[in-house]
Amino acid sequence: MDHERYMRRAVEIARGNPDARFGCVIADGKSGEILAEGLNDAEKSPILHGETAAVTDLFDGRPDADPSDLVLYTTAEPCSMCSGAILWSGIPRVVLGTRLETLKGLGRWWIFPAKRSPGGPPSMASRSPTGYWKRSATPSSRR
Repeated sequence: MDHERYMRRAVEIARGNPDARFGCVIADGKSGEILAEGLNDAEKSPILHGETAAVTDLFDGRPDADPSDLVLYTTAEPCSMCSGAILWSGIPRVVLGTRLETLKGLGRWWIFPAKRSPGGPPSMASRSPTGYWKRSATPSSRR
């Protein structure tokens, strides 16, 4: 697969939201066809990140899609919520443009809220003390 082609498309999509430039593309690993796209629109809904929007777009448009050969391209490392959506969707491969720590270093502090503020997101940890998120996990079944 031409990873650069799909990542360039994800970056192009991300330009659609100048305040939160996060975009996502889901492509078929065999045919190369782009099956779904997503743009961060967390102002509209706090769960509308690029990855969740793309996963929703995929299964709304193709309810019988077999995720086993799909590749998800995202402009930044998925947050915990998006990681869960990707895991439960069954998409086995993710290509990311940058790490969350890099964004934090560039001053994107809002990605790592220190505490819950009125009207703001709850605190999030990228790793649990038990190392749960470090293990590769595959759900045994979809719900």
